[in-house]
Amino acid sequence: MGCRIPPRIALVIDATISAFGGAGVTFCGVDLMIRLKLLAAAIAVAMVASVGHARADEWQFSVAPYLWAVSLDGEQTVKGRAADVDVSFLDIIEESDSIFALQAHFELHNGTWGVFFDPTFMALTMDATVGPIDVDIEFDYWLVEFGAVYRVASWPQEGGADIDLELLAGGRYTSLDIDIDLTATGFATSVGGNKKWIDPFVGARTLIPLTEGVNLLLRGDVGGFGVGSDFTYNLVGTVGWDMTVFGNDATLIAGYRILYQDYEDGSGANRFAYDITTHGPIIGMNFRF
Repeated sequence: MGCRIPPRIALVIDATISAFGGAGVTFCGVDLMIRLKLLAAAIAVAMVASVGHARADEWQFSVAPYLWAVSLDGEQTVKGRAADVDVSFLDIIEESDSIFALQAHFELHNGTWGVFFDPTFMALTMDATVGPIDVDIEFDYWLVEFGAVYRVASWPQEGGADIDLELLAGGRYTSLDIDIDLTATGFATSVGGNKKWIDPFVGARTLIPLTEGVNLLLRGDVGGFGVGSDFTYNLVGTVGWDMTVFGNDATLIAGYRILYQDYEDGSGANRFAYDITTHGPIIGMNFRF
């Protein structure tokens, strides 16, 4: 019986089985080096921090749901074999049967000190048929950022908000969980696995008023330091438009984000490596209470 699965779905199946200890099953005769590209695409979600002006000693809580339309560039290694990665946001959407994602940034700040928590969760499913075999793929992804900020300087501006400079430090937890169920008449098996690590990071951010009600947020941090990733950096630039939504202060946020992660585990034929730059436009709404 011929191959009845779309070629790029076959890429995901083969790469996942090989990545997490499968028995070397081959689908549709497509090389594993190509299949790794879509596996990398599946893990593309992340977060963006948002910040508002809080007066000293006045606690302010903010929550910012958001969307990041990502593309990926770099190299991924699974079972000791490396492949170039070049995947767009549209590739991810086209190859998925369903995607469920929850992304938000929570922050509590008193004008000098603050803490933040930024969970991202994505569940992705793919269903396909390979000859007489039904294939169900479930992919769960967690990216959780947490930390603290400290305002080190604030420069008053005539007729507008202050320019603020803050230092930040924290951790970024990454977890990838993949399950594949293969079923046919008189046959059923499952393969899967999990990769997870945590990266400490340090950085800074500044909020610059451009005009009344419009501000520029710039954030940068570096981390990993061999604790999780060998090295990682994160760059964010957004423009925010202040407004009132349902009687609460809010800011519409749009911009661009770049996240680089260089993580590896194992060696030789068991080496796993994720040397990827994830980048793309972001949009969200920051509500302040």
